Amino acid sequence: MNQILMTEDNNRNYKAKKPKVHSNKPIGTSSIVKVFAILILIFGLALVGNTVYAMMQSAKEAQLNKEPEVTTQRSGNEVTIIAKCESGIRTMVYSWNDSTEKVIFGRNNTELKQTINIPTGESRLNITIIYSKGKQSKFVKNYIQEAKDVTEPVIKIDSVNADIKITITDDTALDYVVYKYGDNDEVKITANPDNPTLIERTIQARPGQHTLKIEAVDKAQNYATKEQEVKGVNKPVIEVTPDPNDPSYIIIKATDEEGLRMISYYINQQEYKTDPNTSLNTKTFEWRQKVEKGQSNVTVHAYSVNEQVTEFKGIYNY
Repeated sequence: MNQILMTEDNNRNYKAKKPKVHSNKPIGTSSIVKVFAILILIFGLALVGNTVYAMMQSAKEAQLNKEPEVTTQRSGNEVTIIAKCESGIRTMVYSWNDSTEKVIFGRNNTELKQTINIPTGESRLNITIIYSKGKQSKFVKNYIQEAKDVTEPVIKIDSVNADIKITITDDTALDYVVYKYGDNDEVKITANPDNPTLIERTIQARPGQHTLKIEAVDKAQNYATKEQEVKGVNKPVIEVTPDPNDPSYIIIKATDEEGLRMISYYINQQEYKTDPNTSLNTKTFEWRQKVEKGQSNVTVHAYSVNEQVTEFKGIYNY
């Protein structure tokens, strides 16, 4: 029988494999802390995001629900209503006392103004502002307007021949009038106490176009202004001179830059004139007229194509 003998040397050369051992050592504390920190950070960010969104929504809702602000500014017999609303104004409704309401459309503007007259006596101004989502805010203002002159002066400008006539009237009493014609200096006219409701002034017009500015103020400090472009025209020029060659004749001469239409003149009671139905259509007219011995009253009228008239009156002794 064969036997396999294990020698001591063989035992020394043989090494048994160690079995794998699974460790039951617990996970480190620092890892757990990190995981919880990440979870808390994510939760915090989500919470902050929700809070910011809620705040934004709350601010937006507060803006939409913010009531309008209404103020008034009084100037004399007028008051200006000023309404402001961040969400936009749909309409402004106002009335005096129990009178008919008047509506002003705001077109969703954030500010709306309206100037109105204050009635005489003690009055209540009712204001309603309709803003976002049809919401309304009501306001009431009380005013007292004394019965006094609130009518502005009336300014009228007319053309008289080649001149400019200004007429200012007032229903109670004027204080003064200031006017400026072209580059000329301002002229101030104070009302006459004997006739305080009327101021008149004739201004000599200059050739060409010039601006006439007028301001009129009455005793109650109501004022009116008017500005108008005025085109000045020349009037015909008339000369009457003795004939240097024969003193029993006079020379009648008329000129106009735009043209003459007709000439008429009197020697004492005798009238002479060009054909009124046919324009002279000339810039210069000259005529040699016989006069009687002694004194002659001479009157000449020259009419331009622009219907400007010049009159000459004189006495000629021969």
